[in-house]
Amino acid sequence: MTKVSAYVLVLAVWLFGCELSDVLVQRSVARKVQEGNALYLRGELNEALIRYRDAETDAPEEGRIKFNIGNVFYRQAQFGEAEETYSDAARRGDALSRADAWYNLGNACFKQGRFDKAVESYQKALEFNPSDRDAKFNLELVQKMLNRAASEAASTPAGYRRPSNWARDRMKEAEALAQRGKYGEAQRVISRTFQAEPSCVGEFGEFAERVNALRTIFGEGR
Repeated sequence: MTKVSAYVLVLAVWLFGCELSDVLVQRSVARKVQEGNALYLRGELNEALIRYRDAETDAPEEGRIKFNIGNVFYRQAQFGEAEETYSDAARRGDALSRADAWYNLGNACFKQGRFDKAVESYQKALEFNPSDRDAKFNLELVQKMLNRAASEAASTPAGYRRPSNWARDRMKEAEALAQRGKYGEAQRVISRTFQAEPSCVGEFGEFAERVNALRTIFGEGR
């Protein structure tokens, strides 16, 4: 597995670096973020979000708090909200903090099937941190996936046989598994369907490639 889930987890335990002039506010923000981190690590995501939101109210310009909020949304599979929050975090902080936000933004976009935006985000992550191997790996993977999909679309015969209802049902089953993060199981359903009905590869090849990429990035899944 690449560093996506572990990476999010590690970055979520960053403690807020206090730079506020008011010592009382400074301590309050740090305490709220620390409490949020502890709740996040225990999987109490809603409670963690409340702590991070409280801290954000006192320090609205602090990008690392927004990053942690994005992590909560990401773990809750609210990828649209995660994307919006990471986008905000990516505009704040030092180069490495912004690189981390761009990286996770790319993952959130990928999860939504917004592959062009994912490519752009990984590229931005590498601008801020050229040594990020995971951003480079994910960027190359998504670019290869897009190139292959474009090539397959261009070479699809005009009169190819449409997939049967059975094959379409199997693809819906695979999609449901993928949405639950069970990428390995989804890929096995796809493989069995392609073996039984090779003609459906033309229509569902891009979906299969996407699931394969998800499995490569995120592992077998939950």
